[in-house]
Amino acid sequence: MKIENIIQITITLFGLFIIYQIVKRMLGGSWEIETVLLALVIFAMTITFSTTFRFNKHLGKFKEFKRSMLEMTKDFKEFRKETNEKLHSIDLKLSKPL
Repeated sequence: MKIENIIQITITLFGLFIIYQIVKRMLGGSWEIETVLLALVIFAMTITFSTTFRFNKHLGKFKEFKRSMLEMTKDFKEFRKETNEKLHSIDLKLSKPL
C-alpha cells in the first residue's frame, strides 16, 4: 500500500511538472514542443500502466470474493436441503393420526 502511494505521488508530481513546462512554453518557455509532447506521451503511458496495475489488483480480490461466494452458495444449498428434509419429516410426524 505504501509503494502505491509513493508511485501515485511521483506520477502526480511528474504531471504537475509537465503542466508547469507547458505553461512555461506558452509564455515563451524552456522546453521544445517535441520534448513536451514526449513527456505527455510518457505521462499517459505511466497513467495507463498504473491504472492497469490497480485494476489487476482489484480483479484478484474479486476472484477471491467470487470463490468465497460460490462456497457460501454451496453451503446454503446444503442447508436448505437439510432444512427441507427435516421440515418434511416433522410434517409427516404431525400428519399421523393419534
